[in-house]
Amino acid sequence: MQQHDPGPLMQLFGELERLRKAWTSLGAHGEVSPAQFGTMMRIAYGCKLLACRMDEPWNEGITLSELARMERNSLPATSRRVSQLEEAGFVQREAERDDRRVSRVRLTPAGLEALTRQRDDIGRKVHEAFDLLGEEKTATLIRLTGELADALEQTNLGANKLC
Repeated sequence: MQQHDPGPLMQLFGELERLRKAWTSLGAHGEVSPAQFGTMMRIAYGCKLLACRMDEPWNEGITLSELARMERNSLPATSRRVSQLEEAGFVQREAERDDRRVSRVRLTPAGLEALTRQRDDIGRKVHEAFDLLGEEKTATLIRLTGELADALEQTNLGANKLC
C-alpha cells in the first residue's frame, strides 16, 4: 500500500474549515440561521441546487425523506428544522392526494421572499470576494473545486447519491 504525505491533506482540512466558517458567517445575520437557509435552498431548488440551475424555484415540494437524504441528516433532525421553519411561516407541509401519509414541504410566499433576500445578500458578499480574487483566480477556483469534487466522487463510488 502506498504511503502518502499527510501534509497536503492536513492543509486542505485546515483551509476547508476556514472556508466552512467563512461561508457559514455569510448568512449568520439573516432572517434564518445558516442551517435553515441551506434547508430552504434544498426545499426551493431540490436537485437543481446541485446542478446550479437556480433560475426558478422548484415548487413541486420535497418529501421529508428526500430532504433528509439531501442534507445527509436523520429524519427526526430534518423534521425538527422543518417544524421551526413552519412555525416561522416560511414553509408548509401538504399531504399528497394519492397517499395522505406522505407530505411534501414547500416554501410559502414569505419563505421564498426571505430566501431570496438572504440569497441575494450572500451573493453580493461572495461577488465582493470574487472581485478581490479577480476573474482568472475565480474561474480557476471554481474549476479546481469541481475537479476535486469529481475526483472525490470517483473514489467514493459506493456512497449514496444526493439526487
